[in-house]
Amino acid sequence: MDKEWIDRLHAQSNGEMFMEEGRILTLEKQIVIQTGEFLRKWGVDRRNFVFDGSLRAEIVQEYVAILGNQVRGLDYGGYATDRETGLTSGKSARDLYGNFITEMYFNFAMLVQSGQFRGANLVPGAVKQVCGRMWKSGKKDVKHLESKGDYKKTHQGQSPDDSDVMVMALEAALRAGFMRTQRGRPGGVGSVGKIIAMINNSGRFRQKTAKSLNR
Repeated sequence: MDKEWIDRLHAQSNGEMFMEEGRILTLEKQIVIQTGEFLRKWGVDRRNFVFDGSLRAEIVQEYVAILGNQVRGLDYGGYATDRETGLTSGKSARDLYGNFITEMYFNFAMLVQSGQFRGANLVPGAVKQVCGRMWKSGKKDVKHLESKGDYKKTHQGQSPDDSDVMVMALEAALRAGFMRTQRGRPGGVGSVGKIIAMINNSGRFRQKTAKSLNR
């Protein structure tokens, strides 16, 4: 590792990490250093930065080691939270969604329904992906978003990474205190899709069965 990278590393880690010249700077470290530089450039507080905690262990460790424990990893495939959804009295997200990524997508759907989503024209790729992601109901009507693998099969191998980032940004906002209004909720056949289509002339947030989003 040359002196330039050492200086860049120390700039992100407040000099707490010691690296000798000549040592190999791993790809994971480079990614995290450049992430830190991006956050600093745009004035983003590290407490408001979240990342996919299901990434390979090396990069997750480097995020914490270099940027500190203020950054937060979110486990996409983990359990849904125990937060109240406002959809069904007395039920938490864990009662309604099969995993955390499903909860995040439905939180986004409710954001759209409540009229709080803006700037779809700035993220057309993400909107297109969220509209094309399928979901289905399992036992006890628990909802499950289709896997990335299944999505790729019907979208020429393309991964829904942009939409994952978009719904994760909403999750970060919720954890920072963003309040979702209750002016509306996903309900009626295709209602969320109609709203998004009006915003961006896109498709619709689909389901493999004919049930509506308010179930």
